[in-house]
Amino acid sequence: MGEKSYNDAGGETLDIKIAQAGKIKNDVESELSVGEEELLYNASRSVPDTEVIVEIGRGNGISTRWLAKGSSDGNMSKLYNIISRLEAKESIDTDENEINGEFKNNLENEGSLNDWVDFSYTDSEETVKRWKEKIGLLCINVLCDYEDMKEIFGSWKRHLSSKAGVIIFNCDSPGSGQIIKDQLGNMGDFVFEKRAGSLILIRSDKCIHYWMLDSSDVGICRYCNRVRNFRKMRRESTAAEARKRRKSTKKDGDLLKLKGVK
Repeated sequence: MGEKSYNDAGGETLDIKIAQAGKIKNDVESELSVGEEELLYNASRSVPDTEVIVEIGRGNGISTRWLAKGSSDGNMSKLYNIISRLEAKESIDTDENEINGEFKNNLENEGSLNDWVDFSYTDSEETVKRWKEKIGLLCINVLCDYEDMKEIFGSWKRHLSSKAGVIIFNCDSPGSGQIIKDQLGNMGDFVFEKRAGSLILIRSDKCIHYWMLDSSDVGICRYCNRVRNFRKMRRESTAAEARKRRKSTKKDGDLLKLKGVK
């Protein structure tokens, strides 16, 4: 559909022309800019067939169309649209079939693309724990605060392939902006690839780090000069585990209360 080009990191990208994107757009009433559509399309098109695409967040279905289009024109990677844990909480009193039906209706104009997407999962600790497939492209299409965004990103990060891309929506919002800063900073594991409108694409850092540590456990990578404070990382990891245990204890206590156990 377009000419091949190469990004600064040496990775191959498939760029489609504005006119070609506009042609597709004529069939789809979209709230995305042409640049945002191209980013979604090209990123999903380049995902290997041995990996999958996961979009967290249901939205209005427009972004899902472009991800499905890119995949179908590329390597036919499986696409999962997963309702976020935040959306699940908000819609707890709504019939799930009604929600899924309304969302799927937004894909009907694309014919077979409606069958290209798996809608059967909800983002949860259990889903993440049982997940088996390697993710080549993760899209986080939610608008939330930093702590919720951090939980979502951290949960799914473990399933990313070594060359995976991550598209973060609403990148100028406080929660998304801080996550991007974390992941691109010295403590992160990603490098910037491209931005279009409110979407940003980051990719797993390919550098095989060789850390040179000082007496304070601050390391500098010999190859890319990335800096990490390993002492700080250990403290943050310990604190995160403590928060997780407190959360689990509180959850167990709430269940006992519901059962009337004192």
